[in-house]
Amino acid sequence: MKAIKAAVIIMAVLLVLGFGFVAVTIIGRLSGDQTPEVRGDVTLAVPDECRLADAWSAGGLLYLRLSGPRACDLILLVDPDSQKEFGRIALSNQSDRISGPGVISLEEWESRSQGQPVE
Repeated sequence: MKAIKAAVIIMAVLLVLGFGFVAVTIIGRLSGDQTPEVRGDVTLAVPDECRLADAWSAGGLLYLRLSGPRACDLILLVDPDSQKEFGRIALSNQSDRISGPGVISLEEWESRSQGQPVE
C-alpha cells in the first residue's frame, strides 16, 4: 500500500511539473514577438548554369551549395545580417585549382579550419 501511495505522489508531482512547463512555454511564446524581420531581397552573382543544391546555416552564416557544370562547384557563404556574400569555397580536385579573390579550395579550407566548423 505504501508503494502505491508513493507512486501516486510521484506521478502527481510529475503532472504538476509538466503542466507548469507547458504553461510557461505557451506564455513565453505568446508574449514574444514572433514576426520575422523583413529585410528585403538579396541578389547574389553566380554563373548562369548554376542551381541551388543545398542550403544550411551554421556559425552565424548561411551556406549555399551550388551545383551544375564545373564552374558551379561552389559553396557560397552569406552573412544574413549584412545580406552580403561573406566568401566562397571552391570544390575542386588537386589538378583543378580555382583561384581568385575570396575563393579557396576545399583542401585549403580544411587545413585552415583543421576540420573544425567555422564559428
